[in-house]
Amino acid sequence: MVIGIDPSFTITGISVLDIRDEGTRFSVHCIKPPGVIAGKGSPQSEQVQDIIRRIDVVCREVVKYIHLAEIRYHKSPRGVLIEVPRQYRRRSGKTNTKSLMELSLLVGSLIGVLKQKGYEVVGLPTGGGIPKKELGFDLLKGWGFEFQANRGYDNSDALIVALYGGMMFGLIPREITKPIDRLDV
Repeated sequence: MVIGIDPSFTITGISVLDIRDEGTRFSVHCIKPPGVIAGKGSPQSEQVQDIIRRIDVVCREVVKYIHLAEIRYHKSPRGVLIEVPRQYRRRSGKTNTKSLMELSLLVGSLIGVLKQKGYEVVGLPTGGGIPKKELGFDLLKGWGFEFQANRGYDNSDALIVALYGGMMFGLIPREITKPIDRLDV
């Protein structure tokens, strides 16, 4: 079993791949912290508290989801892969340093919590650009996956990260020949 995570303050995607002799199965889940993100008009202290609250919610929900997968599949994950941003760009193409630092806090917190729980955690660097999500979404649609349009990118990113992890750990071949079935955790 391999876990893939696409971290975000708005919607974090998490995917579980269960690799068995009879085929590879997967489940995907989205974690959405409650409330509205404190924006530019909010006091700085409110923005910082909002970031801390969202990090806490995402970390707790990721650990809970992995624990449920361990119960369902009767095994621990071989590895947990987390998408780690190398850069973060706005749609305008400008680098957003503040967002990159905030997302790095979330990623670092997830890595720390998961390592503390005893999981092998691997960071998967990405460019953080919009085209990557569209290409991943198209790739998964080509394999027959269907995702809800408003949650598709978070789910597809998490699944692509998990598929990469399965290949990296030698649990699935570099080319998937058998169909992959969706499961629910």
